[in-house]
Amino acid sequence: MTRLILASSSPRRIQFLKDLKLPFTAIKSMVDEETLIREHENLSPARLTEMLALAKAKDVQKDNLEDIIVGADTLVMVDREILGKPKDKKDAIKMLRKLSGTTHHVITGICILFRKIQELDHEVTAVTFKKLSDSEIFAYVETGESVDAAGAYKIQEHADKFVASIQGDYENIVGFPLSLFRRMFEPFKDHLMD
Repeated sequence: MTRLILASSSPRRIQFLKDLKLPFTAIKSMVDEETLIREHENLSPARLTEMLALAKAKDVQKDNLEDIIVGADTLVMVDREILGKPKDKKDAIKMLRKLSGTTHHVITGICILFRKIQELDHEVTAVTFKKLSDSEIFAYVETGESVDAAGAYKIQEHADKFVASIQGDYENIVGFPLSLFRRMFEPFKDHLMD
């Protein structure tokens, strides 16, 4: 029987798929995101997220050739600079200072692989942050939420108070644009019954 596999261990992405009531398995890909970002810095941010999602899906597909694999990757772009996940607290503080008082774009690439079929797409959401004081930034970083979060924040937790406005898909900021995924996944649904 064909399985649906999420190539991620992200609690947020796992919860989104659970909410869709789809039977699935989560398997973390071992792709080194930072190295891939450095190697493909000439790509547009949207194309880069798609390429990272594809790399994650292909990594998991190697051992699961007959299954439907979903890969996803989220990046934040501000002033033409791509922000991935912070390396440490100092890096998180630096990122949040860059986002303070500006509009940035959250871009999530999604890839669905099934045998030789490959679907790629992405979602972009504009997020405007209020001006943040250093004390707000330091206090937020101390919560530990910056870890494993593109742009060093998680909007679904305490960072929502930083947001002045959002244009686009909120779920995309959390890391998995459900409406885009539903459209992409529609042609694959019947294969789960095989």
